Amino acid sequence: MFKDAKDYDIKLPSPKKGIPRSDETRAKMSAAQLGKAKSAEHRAKIGAANKGKPMSEETKAKISAANLGKTLSAETKAKLRAANVSKTMSAESRAKMSATHLGKTLSAETRAKMSAAKKGKPMPEETKAKIRATKAAKKAAKTG
Repeated sequence: MFKDAKDYDIKLPSPKKGIPRSDETRAKMSAAQLGKAKSAEHRAKIGAANKGKPMSEETKAKISAANLGKTLSAETKAKLRAANVSKTMSAESRAKMSATHLGKTLSAETRAKMSAAKKGKPMPEETKAKIRATKAAKKAAKTG
């Protein structure tokens, strides 16, 4: 006659909510889940649930500390480069970056390194034309 809990008009507690568990029980439950691989679908669901959640300053500091001193492998760098190769920044992003770096002076050592890196590399004719035009405009502004 009665085959299910819903037939009895009683409410069973949710398996995930409302049951206070001791620290010992929680530790056992945690240990039982450790090392179990999650499927790609499950990881995607976790990522979707956490997307857009603001991180606390404490969490950001922990992540920063964990990544300090780590260097990326050549393979990882190549993957990052490939992922970003066709992306172009919006005008707003470029303006923000420009404003951030405005007024910063580079050390003589840094400028020497940048100069050495560019030495011997051929410059495109288009770039040369732009430099000529800029110099001519500056000269005209001084004399005119």
